[in-house]
Amino acid sequence: MPGNSKDIRKSRFITLLSCVIWFVGFYAFAGVMYFSGLRVNVTSSLPQTFWIVSEIDEIEEINSGDYVVVNPHEIDSSDFSPSVQQRYFGDRWLFIKQIGGVPGNVVQESCDVVVFSVDSEGNALPKSRLPVYLNDNEYWLVSDKERGFDSRYFGAVNRSVIKAKAFPLFKEDE
Repeated sequence: MPGNSKDIRKSRFITLLSCVIWFVGFYAFAGVMYFSGLRVNVTSSLPQTFWIVSEIDEIEEINSGDYVVVNPHEIDSSDFSPSVQQRYFGDRWLFIKQIGGVPGNVVQESCDVVVFSVDSEGNALPKSRLPVYLNDNEYWLVSDKERGFDSRYFGAVNRSVIKAKAFPLFKEDE
């Protein structure tokens, strides 16, 4: 007779076993990818693609145009409201930004740079006072996208917050 209790238990066991195998396999794959340096950017401030992340030491050269991984918890967020602190600095582990200025550069206002006074959720954002003279160990971070969250709002960052370089695995068509 179809549907007897032994067949139902066997079917449930096979379903449960399949789910466990899928779950373990998924996390094992994700762990291997993470520890091999592969990351996925899901924010809109940079291309949403896979990135290869390579840790750097404090003496490795960082140039304008390089993509870097930054620890947002080490950026001074005291000028931001608690809701903005939580949104941009709170739950993130790391974020990827592009180097727009290196020590010795002067960052000035430009007609093609837009600075928003509120984010997409209506939270007030402070603005960096320009021009900014980048001292030793100071870097200016930029985003590829107009609404990206970068040094326009939190200012220059110290070299110590830059943890790695990032390289896009796939380039967007330009």
